[in-house]
Amino acid sequence: SSVMYSEGDGTRENPIRIQNSFKDFNINGIHYSVDENTAWDDFINSSDNINNIDINESGNVVSNSGYEILLDGNIVSGADIIVNNGNYNTGLITFTIEEVEYQAYNGMTWEEFVDSDFNISGLTIRNNIVWGEGGNINYNGISVVFSDTIMENGIYRFVG
Repeated sequence: SSVMYSEGDGTRENPIRIQNSFKDFNINGIHYSVDENTAWDDFINSSDNINNIDINESGNVVSNSGYEILLDGNIVSGADIIVNNGNYNTGLITFTIEEVEYQAYNGMTWEEFVDSDFNISGLTIRNNIVWGEGGNINYNGISVVFSDTIMENGIYRFVG
């Protein structure tokens, strides 16, 4: 649990300021908070690990899809201390929809993509299917549903 401490005596010249020792960080745009000086190993074994982040056989931190977590392009180890305001991710991939190139995080689902800043064309989900201006999105002739993982270098088309 985090320690909260205060400073100052409450006077106008020296007001009481309460500070906490939490760190905030993001993984693929999802926000988390942990105690200061928390290592990834500790986070993974805590109730704060709501998305099943794990450690692989090499001792590296991985997403629930098994993709290694990166910070500034470097692989993160379970022993590493979580960086305050760190923007962690699983690396970027590209794919196309009707020859327009998009980016997403490795292992990202279409639901995560639609709710992200990567969704530059206003894609939506209706009845579990991903839709854009040109109709529903297809991959190899099959409608893309919200829970599908975006394929690296995938070539997607609109139908309808």
